[in-house]
Amino acid sequence: VFQQMTNVPQVEATLADRAGYQAVKTFVAREDLTAAQGVASEMKKRFGDRSETGEAILLLSRSLVNQGNAAQARSLIEGLGKGQERVIPELDLALAESHLAEGNWTNALTLHQAWIGKHSKHESVGKVEFNLGWLYHQSGQEERAFQVYTNYVVQYSKNPLTQAAQDWVAGYYFRNGDVVNAELAYQRVFQNTNFPSSEITWRAQLMAGRVAQARQGWNEAHRYFEGLIQQKGIPSEIEAEAFYALGDLTIAEDAKGSVMERFGNAINIFEKLTQRFPESRFVPLAWGRIADCHAQLAGTDKKRYDMAINFYGKVLGHPNVDISAKSAAQFGLAVVTEAKARRKVPVEKKDVEESLKAFLRLAYVDGFVAEGQDPDPFWTAKAIIEAGRILEELGEKTKASEIFKRGGELLPGYRKQFAGRIQRLEANGK
Repeated sequence: VFQQMTNVPQVEATLADRAGYQAVKTFVAREDLTAAQGVASEMKKRFGDRSETGEAILLLSRSLVNQGNAAQARSLIEGLGKGQERVIPELDLALAESHLAEGNWTNALTLHQAWIGKHSKHESVGKVEFNLGWLYHQSGQEERAFQVYTNYVVQYSKNPLTQAAQDWVAGYYFRNGDVVNAELAYQRVFQNTNFPSSEITWRAQLMAGRVAQARQGWNEAHRYFEGLIQQKGIPSEIEAEAFYALGDLTIAEDAKGSVMERFGNAINIFEKLTQRFPESRFVPLAWGRIADCHAQLAGTDKKRYDMAINFYGKVLGHPNVDISAKSAAQFGLAVVTEAKARRKVPVEKKDVEESLKAFLRLAYVDGFVAEGQDPDPFWTAKAIIEAGRILEELGEKTKASEIFKRGGELLPGYRKQFAGRIQRLEANGK
């Protein structure tokens, strides 16, 4: 219809631009952006100075940006003719946000600053100022981002983006070690009655608990985590995370109750998590912490060694465990295997060698780490150090040197530390 209208001069002069806009709108709704681009390009060529063209290109450009085609969006926006006064602010903003979508922080920051200078009275100024704070953050200008967002939560208290701005402010305080203000700022997110409960409010309450734990405010941390668990309508994955955080908190409270009571309570919390949320990504993490608790209690109850080994094995066998949790479990398994071996009197060499194999499985990442996956540097380095220690104890100093050398190649960040251990081995071998 649009093409037919452009062939009739009288219709083209009065109705074709409107028909073009409707065509673009229809194609965008159908997610047929190729067809929409064809119409928009024709409109730009024929009616570049008409507002309907600007509106059509604005509509299409937003969809292109959302689908990761920011460069195509810019090519449509740039070079529009005069007559777009009605949509110039939106077009300028779409252009700025196309750079933001690509992670081009420098250009995006420049264009957002220019937008505020030109359109400071426009209804979208709140959105642009929020973007500006984020761009300062991405550009490493934390202090300027802090200024933008602390002003934002006052100036735009009813804007839904206020919660995200307040959450950023809380994170800023926490990153800089100000746990008191961080906790207060997180409270302002989830206690704000202007907005309903949502993902950001629930996660802010989780973070308030973690901040309280960091300052050893045990009672407050309990209230945050337990309050989340008791809330109605909370997503299962966030509730599982709250259970996990509560279990960790229970372990951390070293001044509360006996060691047996503390670790026993933590085991109960982690087991509730695994029973209530069997499909959660926190299940293998909870199994790992249950194993850690049994390992801590094995000093007074040697049956706990086998319990710990069992739960570390469950982590290692989980199909969706991430490499960090998997590595922690393998290291824990090796530590418990060695501790169990050394409880025997006399200690048998074959049992110590079994623990060495467990450390080496993590240290020699081939077969442990999936193809294309990077090893966890922290746990891999610890395994290399422990394997080297046992090899030295067994009189295998050459093999110990070899594993430290290989570790330096695998983990460049630990190369200096491993080189020092090689030097010590060589010095002791003389």
